[in-house]
Amino acid sequence: MAKPGIIALLAATFAVIASSAAVAASPAGSWEIISDADGKPRALIELSVVGGVLQGVLTKSLRGEDPNKLCVPCKGAQHNQRIIGMRVLWGLTPVSGDLSNWQGGQILDPDSGNVYSAKLSESADGKTITMRGFIGISLLGRTQIWHRVG
Repeated sequence: MAKPGIIALLAATFAVIASSAAVAASPAGSWEIISDADGKPRALIELSVVGGVLQGVLTKSLRGEDPNKLCVPCKGAQHNQRIIGMRVLWGLTPVSGDLSNWQGGQILDPDSGNVYSAKLSESADGKTITMRGFIGISLLGRTQIWHRVG
């Protein structure tokens, strides 16, 4: 019969392995946003999970835009704020604990100032994200593909 100390050690080892796998599956990290309009890189966004909720901050324009450009059409607290450094994705939670699929959040389009419902799914290899912004139901929206950086 196994000793209680060995069983506890094995249980702790499996818990660490399981939590490491969950962290590896998370979309946290830096992503290159590819424009759905022209298929070219648009910006970099840094995704992070805070308190189990996914959020994203724009970190760099890849189109040579002024890094101090303001979000003039934005409403509320984001009106006239710098776009670089702005939180543009927030409130997404994992679908049934699946860290590769997130829903229930919102995404801001700094070009128009509009806020849309958002959901995303990460590819099995962790190299791409499919981001869907929509109004009401997912059928009424736009999709972008993002590529992991680094």
